[in-house]
Amino acid sequence: MTYTVIKLNDLMLLTNPSGNIKSSEQGLYTSDTRFLSTWDMLLDSEEPQLLGRKIDSAYQEILLTNPTVHYGDKRLPHGALLIKREQMVYDAMYERITIENFHVEPVSMKLDLQFSADFADIFEVRGAKRPKRGTTKILPEQSSVSLTYTGLDEMERNTRISFNPFPDNIAETATFFIDLKPKESTVIYIRIHTRDTTDDLTWDEAFARQQQHKEQWFSDIPEIKTSNQALNKVLEQSFNDLYLLTNNLGEGDFPVAGTPWFAVPFGRDSILTALQMLPFKPELAKGTLKTLAKYQGQATNKYTEEQPGKILHEMRQGEMSNLGEVPFGRYYGTVDATPLFLILLAEYYHWTKDKELFLELLPAVNLSLEWMQEYGDLDGDGFLEYDKTDSGLVNQYWKDSDDSTSHSSGELAQAPIAIVEVQGYAYLAKTSLAKAALDLDLIDLAKTLNKEAEELKQKFEEHFWLEDKKFYALGLDANKKPLAVINSDTGQCLWTGIISTEKAKPVTEKLMSPELNSGWGIRTLGTKEQRYSPMSYHNGSVWPHDNSFIFLGLIKYGYHQEASELGKSLLDAAIAFDNRLPELYAGFQRENSPPVGYPVACSPQAWSAGTIPTLIQGFMGIQEGTPFLPDWLEWITINGITIKGQKYNLKILKDKVETTPV
Repeated sequence: MTYTVIKLNDLMLLTNPSGNIKSSEQGLYTSDTRFLSTWDMLLDSEEPQLLGRKIDSAYQEILLTNPTVHYGDKRLPHGALLIKREQMVYDAMYERITIENFHVEPVSMKLDLQFSADFADIFEVRGAKRPKRGTTKILPEQSSVSLTYTGLDEMERNTRISFNPFPDNIAETATFFIDLKPKESTVIYIRIHTRDTTDDLTWDEAFARQQQHKEQWFSDIPEIKTSNQALNKVLEQSFNDLYLLTNNLGEGDFPVAGTPWFAVPFGRDSILTALQMLPFKPELAKGTLKTLAKYQGQATNKYTEEQPGKILHEMRQGEMSNLGEVPFGRYYGTVDATPLFLILLAEYYHWTKDKELFLELLPAVNLSLEWMQEYGDLDGDGFLEYDKTDSGLVNQYWKDSDDSTSHSSGELAQAPIAIVEVQGYAYLAKTSLAKAALDLDLIDLAKTLNKEAEELKQKFEEHFWLEDKKFYALGLDANKKPLAVINSDTGQCLWTGIISTEKAKPVTEKLMSPELNSGWGIRTLGTKEQRYSPMSYHNGSVWPHDNSFIFLGLIKYGYHQEASELGKSLLDAAIAFDNRLPELYAGFQRENSPPVGYPVACSPQAWSAGTIPTLIQGFMGIQEGTPFLPDWLEWITINGITIKGQKYNLKILKDKVETTPV
């Protein structure tokens, strides 16, 4: 995929580096619909040449110049004109085009802006074929042009493009005839609305509000500095990406999964990202919890896989979802979002002591626990499982590709399947929730949860431990046969605390061995397994978020040196990817290859953006209560961090931690 992305809330613009919308995935999107599918600027029928650009979350500036142009016996030399395109998203898409003449003679030129809107559903953009679509019409108005689509869902979607000044000609191309004297410049303003709004903001008004929005979002994030300048740059990029990937559906800010395909509420991804960011922006956890609780399952629906108490997997607003052509309007096909929801609430409470939110969501807690017992445990054996489905995802944990879950023979596992880290999530949900319940004098709930957690831990050891491999199985298939493959998921079980202390040692040794550890991070599948491929999606690639929770798990069990090594691998990979970790990358061994990107990986991706901040969380000692620094860091300062309602400045050194209330 070739695009640059700017985004604010639900409005997302994907362009090529020159600011044009020309290829298959590019466009202006909102509500899972592409409202602008062509936006191409030409100068005298030629494409201007790119000089440079900069991007800042919801704004991008692009510098261009003219190619050499001949007018009969006259010639406009290359570089005579400076063309600055500024594009921004706020309540609409805004563009400001400034053209300045640096030629020694007057210049006359034609500027064309070609546009179209296909109103394609996001799943159409991704390749879905539809036998029938709605109807589109174009209506030029006094100072604007409207493109309207009436969908099969009877919704009318409208793209209104306003110009100042108005073009000299307009149809499916807006044409401006421009005359500039030497050193003279001209400016064209464009506003593209994708929904009805009472505000017709100017460029300056919209820019000021967008900047204010960003400043407000960052105002409660602590200032983090370290002795490692490369780490500082990656942290800055990470927080900027997380700002870009924040939405609000009325219940508070929450992270969406990633661009371009998953800029929507996404149960598992939103929760895990909120956990990664919990010490630095707990409001993301609050918004995620309230949003997911609002859409918690209430009924039983086989097509969408909704069940009472179940936390949703993803939520879409496009035409295909509205019509039921895909089940993703509100789709619940995930086995892990519900225990993760409970973990997030409990961990949020431990960090903030926000008793009010915990009690507000207590009914959602009870529904989630009931789901885990009545629906999540399909056969009453104490494990959470997912079954096969006719319409939704085949595999319903984070490795959700069709071929991710297999036996050592390479044979795909048959559902129902109980996945290893999902049992860890259930364990951590119960232990962490029990601690919160005890703190709130919910004694009976705490006792029940602790008892269930201990029973689960014993069963887990009995059924998932592979004595011959000194490791845990990826899962149990329909016949309770272990999926005896070496996997990264077991590493996440360290984070959850379900692994026994004595078995944590061989697990850690295997995780850090060349079989799993690529040197750029821990692979999803061991190199000796039948389905291993370093270029696969889930069978040998490296996923940063997966590694971030393995990193926290290593710290929880006291394996600081291994955590330090893993953290440095992730930081080095981020630097190689221009300070932004993608969704995943290939699992080639470091000695033989630089980190190699996966062709269709989302970037930015929320839980990848949360990975490097998670390193700071680990060094703070969140998992075991004792801060530590790796050998590649001398110090960390964290100024303005809020812990249990009180702000502090922290300075973490090799031999001590300095804490100052603010």
